[in-house]
Amino acid sequence: MKKFSISRSIAGSFLASSILIQNAMPLKASTPNPIKESHELSTQGKASANPITTVSSNHQETTSMSSSQGLNSLQLANIALSVTNINTAIAWYTEKMGFTVKYRTPAIEQIELALLEKNGVYIDLIQFPQPINLEPERQNPPLHLQITGLRNIVFFVDDIAQANQELKHKGVELIWEGRVLDHLGTKVTTFRDMDGNLVALWEKNAAIVKYMQAGN
Repeated sequence: MKKFSISRSIAGSFLASSILIQNAMPLKASTPNPIKESHELSTQGKASANPITTVSSNHQETTSMSSSQGLNSLQLANIALSVTNINTAIAWYTEKMGFTVKYRTPAIEQIELALLEKNGVYIDLIQFPQPINLEPERQNPPLHLQITGLRNIVFFVDDIAQANQELKHKGVELIWEGRVLDHLGTKVTTFRDMDGNLVALWEKNAAIVKYMQAGN
């Protein structure tokens, strides 16, 4: 009986040890698989590269947007003129030049504005409460260019001779009347508005368009 008890004890201990060992061993599904691990590492590598690709894509998108919506979308909004008297200015540009008043409104610091339009060209007339003319003696072309800054407003017309007749009929005194400027390849008429600002008409033709595009 004593021998039997010792044998049962040994067998029981051996069985318990086997169960513990089996429980401690990893499952077959968790056995390392070199091929699978290689694939997972490759996939993780691609996943980690995705943020870089996304940044590059965003950068390209930003560049594309900036090229189409930034300075490449530049257009002339209006020509702003500070005038001595806004009523006189409105009358001159509507009666002499054929502009239409789009709106007139007060602004900040007792400044008054009037937006005029003709053929898609906008002139913003601005009257300050106490306007000051710092150029009382204006020079005629080409000496007017000696003073730095914006020197004149230039408009295209299809037939400058007809435009000249219309201006003279409205009492506008012409400084240059259809003068041929060889370097421009066109005829130019110049005159002044109610405040003495120089206005010019260029007859639109193939030569002047080429000059503006290529400089010759």
